[in-house]
Amino acid sequence: MEKLREYSHPEIFGVLKSSYDGLGMVEKNIFLDIACFFNGEPIKRIKHVLSCYRGVEDGISKLVSKCLINISSSYSTYHHDFHKEDIISMHDMLEELGKDIIRQKSKTPGKCRRLWSHEHIKRVLKYNQGTDRIQRMKLNMSHMDILLLCPFVFKNMTNLKYIIFYSSESWKFGSYKKLYTNQVDIVSLPDELKYL
Repeated sequence: MEKLREYSHPEIFGVLKSSYDGLGMVEKNIFLDIACFFNGEPIKRIKHVLSCYRGVEDGISKLVSKCLINISSSYSTYHHDFHKEDIISMHDMLEELGKDIIRQKSKTPGKCRRLWSHEHIKRVLKYNQGTDRIQRMKLNMSHMDILLLCPFVFKNMTNLKYIIFYSSESWKFGSYKKLYTNQVDIVSLPDELKYL
């Protein structure tokens, strides 16, 4: 990564892209999922969510050996108890490369396999533009206003594997965000869904 500072931006991306192109299909998918959703997340959670891939542990090891991701230990507090956990991280340029690869595959949010932009997800959910191409989505609810959904908003997303809704803001009573439906409290979810 230090040597890459000497190159221009397009040349850097060319070098990084060649490393990505040399990966197997499982490693490519894990790389793209980490770039779009899981950079800086605990490895335990990532392995759990990505268990839909056969050989996820081996895939992560290969990405580490090719220096495309890094695993480091961090201390966190849970119920006032300190514990150590391993975190997967990725250089900003590699994250940008992964997201750029996804953007190049489709310009239409409803036809992308991975959705992480709150503007794109809001458009897909609000206007019921989901398709069977969408497999993964992660939405930071802190960026959303109240969103009114049709109960069958996920109906066409038949290949949706996981949905992650979270908030980067600290929770305060009355300040949390919700998704609402316009008819009933029940939203039909796809059969393929592995993680919510």
